[in-house]
Amino acid sequence: MVEKCEQSMEFTGFLGNEQLKTRLSGMFRREKASHCYLISGPEGSGKHTLATLLAAALQCTGGGEVPCRRCPQCRKLFSGSHPDFISVDDETRKTIPVEQIRKTCADVFIRPNEGRRKIYLFPHAEKLTPADQNTLLKVLEEPPDYAVFLLLAPNPGLLLPTVRSRCAELHLSPLQESALLPALRQRCPGRSEAEYRCAAVSGYLGQAIAILEQAEPSPKTAAFLEAFAARDTLGMLETLTSMEKWKREQLLPALQEWSALLTEALSARYGAPVSNPALQTVRDRRTAREILEAVEALRQAETWCNANVGTGAICGALAVKL
Repeated sequence: MVEKCEQSMEFTGFLGNEQLKTRLSGMFRREKASHCYLISGPEGSGKHTLATLLAAALQCTGGGEVPCRRCPQCRKLFSGSHPDFISVDDETRKTIPVEQIRKTCADVFIRPNEGRRKIYLFPHAEKLTPADQNTLLKVLEEPPDYAVFLLLAPNPGLLLPTVRSRCAELHLSPLQESALLPALRQRCPGRSEAEYRCAAVSGYLGQAIAILEQAEPSPKTAAFLEAFAARDTLGMLETLTSMEKWKREQLLPALQEWSALLTEALSARYGAPVSNPALQTVRDRRTAREILEAVEALRQAETWCNANVGTGAICGALAVKL
């Protein structure tokens, strides 16, 4: 496995998750770093940020805390030009062809070009089929000393238990508002405090930024809020039925946005300001219990979406609950 490290990690740009940071620093300072990490969390939770930091730390030659961000290895990795940081994905397909995994496994046994490690990033490990995972497992069981694998997935349960057993699992947790709000004010200046607080409800920086950067609700979101506020069963059914054939990567952000908006409406019933006029109507026309039940239904739908449940089934279930 990867040799013992005597350094601790530096986490600039990666918020929260203090226990995880302590664990990783401990691995670098006094334990053996793993040859395979499974980084899990929803979209916008920081999986790619942590994977890049971890890869840079493994390649860093600057001494002291890693990554130093100054040595040639760090500069190349953060600029996206390091020849030994290899992304394994197929953006044109819903799954990764097993032939691509076989080529990757063969490439593992070719030594690094210039780095200390040869690091393989799977940015969408949930796209690995059982055949892909079983092929990859052969390398994960007995990898070369220099090989490291970074598997990113919204939910660790999407991978086979045999693959997970070979990984050090790193699950990203939601951030406290005290950590999110300063970052949002810096990244997205000029917004109202109500807008920042609404976005921060998601608990994840990437999701919060996406909410702030969307100036107006999408037509689907506007239709959802209008139907929910008016108790318009037909309008809700039409909205959700039109989304049944969406891809999961389209549906999940919409569900997360709706959940965040209704959470803001729920807070508004107890005196908090609202950033969206449509939420005032929701606040005034629906009870706190009704709004809470809708938020819970949407969060359950997010869980189903991350667990690869069909979008048609998710929209159908929501239509019944909402």
